[in-house]
Amino acid sequence: MKNLFRSGLVLVVFSLFFMACEEEEARFVEGVVPEISNIEGTIFNLTDVSNTSVSFDLNTIGVPVNSVDAYINYNGGASSQIGTYSTFPSNITVTATEAAAATGVNTSDIMIGDVFQVSFVCNTQDGRALKSNVTMDIVGSCPSALEGTYSVFTTYGYHDYLPDYAETTMELTISRLENGNYVSTDFSGGLYGSGPYSVEYNTGPLDAVEFSEVCGEIMWSGQSDPWGDLVMTAGGVNQVDPATGVITISWTANAYGENGVSVYTPL
Repeated sequence: MKNLFRSGLVLVVFSLFFMACEEEEARFVEGVVPEISNIEGTIFNLTDVSNTSVSFDLNTIGVPVNSVDAYINYNGGASSQIGTYSTFPSNITVTATEAAAATGVNTSDIMIGDVFQVSFVCNTQDGRALKSNVTMDIVGSCPSALEGTYSVFTTYGYHDYLPDYAETTMELTISRLENGNYVSTDFSGGLYGSGPYSVEYNTGPLDAVEFSEVCGEIMWSGQSDPWGDLVMTAGGVNQVDPATGVITISWTANAYGENGVSVYTPL
């Protein structure tokens, strides 16, 4: 009798286990996510707001859908619907004018760094409306293309060997990195790479100093020379002339006060 009871108990436990598994499987429902590809542009060009746009292809991965609704918000505010797409892949083009109108913003009020975010709701064939975490960010900015070869004239305000080596002219190259920042073959204009510091202090060219351009303004942070922080000179000129492409960079080494102004003229 005791063995029979144990066998019955084991059978009940296994039955409950299989029933629980079946219930878990029944609760699992496959979802769907939007897929963004073939992106052309990620910014609204603030120097030509009336003609700037971003485009991309929209597809879906997962269960079949009837349509996908696209929404847009400005700097994390309320979202407004900007379109419904029922054929895939669909090419979506968003202009700055359309984005501003949908979010109640004047195009003249869009500032550098402002973000329009496109989000999606997938309407599945089984009747669900699934909001996705996949988004497309469009940032207010300006296109930048500084890469090239320049004749660079540098005037030094202070270093250990003035008044000698008070200025230099040399050919330097600016290269664009994958993250969108730039580097020069010697950010010091020659002082560290081929001037007296290279001899007396065994320095090399400052070729890893990363800087960026945003709508004509040159900026950087978190950069250094061999002794400490390399910063933008307070009150100095750091900009690009849009008419000539000439770049002016004013830099200061915090540790010992070396500083200079380098003027890059395109060749």
